[in-house]
Amino acid sequence: MQAIVAKALFDGLTPEAKDAMVVKALKESLAAVPEDGRGGYNADRRSRFQREFDSAVSSVTRDVVSEAIKGNAEVRSAIEAMISEAFKKLVDRDADQWGKLTSGIADAIEKTLTKDRC
Repeated sequence: MQAIVAKALFDGLTPEAKDAMVVKALKESLAAVPEDGRGGYNADRRSRFQREFDSAVSSVTRDVVSEAIKGNAEVRSAIEAMISEAFKKLVDRDADQWGKLTSGIADAIEKTLTKDRC
């Protein structure tokens, strides 16, 4: 019934009014922040359009960087060296540091599994 009433009202509008209504609806839709119940400090306040745009930019950026790295042995070698150095620093930790690291990992896993996130 609601759709029938909406169609009847829309059909009764002038072409200019229809155009204005469609443009306004699109603007509001593109700028709208979805009400998904995830309020709070860290809520994603981007519009659906902004999230899609950001996702597309990330995808293109990932592809460009991936091709640049694959095609450049010097850059790939530098990245591999950085990863190797970081791993060496991780392995060279003393027992006390390893204990803190493994305790932190275990605590994070426990909080995730029990959904006890504060």
